[in-house]
Amino acid sequence: MLRLTFASLKTRIFIIVTAAIALCATRNQAALPDVSPASSGNLDLKPWGLLAIQDGGRRKPIDTFAKETLNRITGRSTYTDKTGRTWRPNDFVLSALIETHDWKNEPMVLISSGELVEQLGLDKTQRRFSFAQLTGSAELQRLVTEAQALKRAEKPLTRVQQEALSVSDRLTLLARVMDGRALLIVPAPAIETDPWVEILCRCAIRAHPDSVANGCHRICAG
Repeated sequence: MLRLTFASLKTRIFIIVTAAIALCATRNQAALPDVSPASSGNLDLKPWGLLAIQDGGRRKPIDTFAKETLNRITGRSTYTDKTGRTWRPNDFVLSALIETHDWKNEPMVLISSGELVEQLGLDKTQRRFSFAQLTGSAELQRLVTEAQALKRAEKPLTRVQQEALSVSDRLTLLARVMDGRALLIVPAPAIETDPWVEILCRCAIRAHPDSVANGCHRICAG
């Protein structure tokens, strides 16, 4: 069974992005939709924001996905890092994909419950914490496991348990952006209405066409 590393996946995504930017740069910019370019120095990321992906079963431009993602993770429309640089959504997603910044240690994951912050033993003056900090919290993991069990049993959750699940969802989303799994950028190879696939899966399908019938997710799970 074919296995590709996520580093390979990121490289392939970067190649596609670079090609898209080069191709789209030759088009008449007036014909493009009104998508604000991200602030990445002299690089115009408009074409990157116009690329289509599938998210939650819906087709949408990366620009929309990036805005929704950054807002879900941070509760804000932009993010200012520890050095004072302000990141717009498209900037953030592309940077996370190609690892131009240490996003795991940026205090960007929102915890909206002060009670949860206190229970986790975190700084009560802050509302946002790093991926590394939260994923290393045994107490958060305990709360999430407890809340998931209650949810399966259809029992009520406390506000702290509900927020623990929300934080877990934010961490999962950030992880999927960083490793590339959130970007379903390749249309389904068999039926147009099927879920789109990661580039990793697309490569596996080309090498193992019989696997399409069994579902690409099996290859990705390896």
